[in-house]
Amino acid sequence: MFVERISHEVQRRLGICATRLTRDLQMGAQEVVMVRAIVQARQQLDFVHRLCHLPALPETTRQQLAAEVAKFAQRSQSSLQDSAKADRSGRLEVLLKNNPLTRYLGTDPISQACSAPEVASPGGKSAKRNILL
Repeated sequence: MFVERISHEVQRRLGICATRLTRDLQMGAQEVVMVRAIVQARQQLDFVHRLCHLPALPETTRQQLAAEVAKFAQRSQSSLQDSAKADRSGRLEVLLKNNPLTRYLGTDPISQACSAPEVASPGGKSAKRNILL
């Protein structure tokens, strides 16, 4: 039952990610807005990917859910690139090539802050370095 709930949650979050990305890309005509929408979608995909790799899940389930996230990212990237071909200036296509949706691993600022490298302090104890993003 736990695996079923996680699976439904992964599907729900992928749907939310797709809806937000579509809405944000339709609203923004500026490059900054489009890049921000893609970066936010990548952060959401990174979170869902980490959710798929919970240690409480069986290995086969983890692999299947992670493959579903990867498939979603690939399909979304392909769809975005296909729709960018209609842009005469070519800026949208270059923007999507430089900021692919498929490069979602490690893009969540929370996960990056939590995995900050340890640095030895003068007192001999190791302390985490504070990194501002």
